[in-house]
Amino acid sequence: MNRKSTMLRGTLGKGMVRFFAIDSTDMVIEMKNTHKTSYTATVALGRMITAGALMSGILKNDQDAVTISINGGGPAGTMVCTAFKKGLVKGYMNNGRSEIPPKDDGSFDVGGFVGTNGRISIMRSMGYGQPYTGQCELQTGEIASDLAYYFLKSEQISSLVALGVSLDKDGNVSKAGGIILQVMPGCSDDIIENLEIRSMMMSDISRQLEAMDLKDFIFALFYDLDINLTETTHPYYGCDCSEEKIEKVLLSMGEMELQNLADTQENTEITCHFCGKEYSFSSDEIKKLIKTGK
Repeated sequence: MNRKSTMLRGTLGKGMVRFFAIDSTDMVIEMKNTHKTSYTATVALGRMITAGALMSGILKNDQDAVTISINGGGPAGTMVCTAFKKGLVKGYMNNGRSEIPPKDDGSFDVGGFVGTNGRISIMRSMGYGQPYTGQCELQTGEIASDLAYYFLKSEQISSLVALGVSLDKDGNVSKAGGIILQVMPGCSDDIIENLEIRSMMMSDISRQLEAMDLKDFIFALFYDLDINLTETTHPYYGCDCSEEKIEKVLLSMGEMELQNLADTQENTEITCHFCGKEYSFSSDEIKKLIKTGK
């Protein structure tokens, strides 16, 4: 079993604001170990899976899932994260081992790596019926501000989002975390202004979590806003791929394409994007699959 991270869910201001906060360090370490990501890719995809875990807190049932997709036209290529209410979080990017120079101040240029010429798309699968999908144009490529913009434009929810991943000089993950604050209808202007002032302390959340644990951070930041912790969960990074699921992917290609594979390839190799596990199907196995799929 992979190491689990800790996520807190609760409300502020007598229920006028809901929050989701996570120390995602163990998840991001597992992600880096799985994909062998570069420095900037680790920060970018680390923010992405942190966001996915936070959004899973909004889901209601164990079979529910949320998928975040971003392609901003930058060197990262397409980035995808799927997070389940039950705790599993997985993610990948097309070019996780590519790298770009840092900004002038020495910080990682996540916006330049992800790009801004594209969209952020979020799909919520509720285990039945058609999933809900919303999308909007990318604004910065920094992920946190793009997610806040998505909530406002696509779901009409005013939100503050902070995501952070800190690396040591060797590129190892030292700390990662994130927080989402969402204002409920009827929230007073005083509370909103109060949160906006404190957003500056949220912006460097991974550094803050190096000095204190997640619960202490929440109580230090919102000590006078009637904090009510309602749930503690433990998301983890992993993958749920299986031979059965890969077979379904193959069947979705259609009989003609599968027959072409069986006729021209002695073995068909498929690699899972999320974990790198390789699956091999012989020509005879493909032919058998065609028969069972009819």
